[in-house]
Amino acid sequence: MKYNYLAKNIFHLLLLHIKIYITFFLFHIYIMDKEVAKVISKEKPTLSEMSVKTYANCISKILEFMKSDNYDALYKDPHKVIKLLHDKYDKSNTIKTKLASLIVFLRCIRDDKNSKEVDVAIDVYSHVIDMLTNEIKLELSSSEK
Repeated sequence: MKYNYLAKNIFHLLLLHIKIYITFFLFHIYIMDKEVAKVISKEKPTLSEMSVKTYANCISKILEFMKSDNYDALYKDPHKVIKLLHDKYDKSNTIKTKLASLIVFLRCIRDDKNSKEVDVAIDVYSHVIDMLTNEIKLELSSSEK
């Protein structure tokens, strides 16, 4: 009887711990989303609110996948980011959208200290976007026949 009661309490504590962790994680993502949106809005004031939200959501999702809250992760190893996107998403259009969001965001956080690395990352992401665009065109042309 005591063991059953103990097991029940441990189970409830574990559930509580999981709920707290999930709440913290979702709150962290929400805050990250707001911070990213603020950076984009400041640097690109002519963008619509919907575009800012879309870009911010894409960036926050990528950072979440990378288990990072550091923007440097987005340009320090662009090949890792690209592999991650290919692992997480099947559709070329989705990957292309995420990469376009990355380019917009990287242009917003570019400064004298990180300009070389950011420029390299933007070039890599742009090249992959070009490749995906060609892939999408091929898929469309073959499906039309």
